[in-house]
Amino acid sequence: MGEFALDRNLPLEPQLVALRKSSAELSALPGVKRVFSILDIVDQAPAPMKAGLLSGEIESPIGSMVSEDGIRFVLLPGAFTSEELALWIDYADTHDEVRVLTGLPVLFDEMSRLVLRAQMNSLGLAFGLVALMLLIAYRRL
Repeated sequence: MGEFALDRNLPLEPQLVALRKSSAELSALPGVKRVFSILDIVDQAPAPMKAGLLSGEIESPIGSMVSEDGIRFVLLPGAFTSEELALWIDYADTHDEVRVLTGLPVLFDEMSRLVLRAQMNSLGLAFGLVALMLLIAYRRL
């Protein structure tokens, strides 16, 4: 999941063009099958419904896809690696149109990094303490 930034005080159509471009760029990243947002529905909706969909007055079949200051999107991944996930996060960090990118893949990747770092620290500390205990016990190097 993620969210595109949308400023309600600016003209809507140029922002939608930029968000569609960002959606296409995200979809082109490795490991991404598709990016889905309300923008995909708006293009096929009748004119009277477009404003309601973009304002959040009309809820989509998959729930609320519009917030006060953004449009939510769903990034549908294929088989991906941690390096590809890092590319997604880097894209979100370097493009102002993408406010946030979150979800289980992002969470699990960060948790695995934290666990690995903690295990390395624990292993180093355990090795140091065992070496110190052996040095004290045998009183020689």
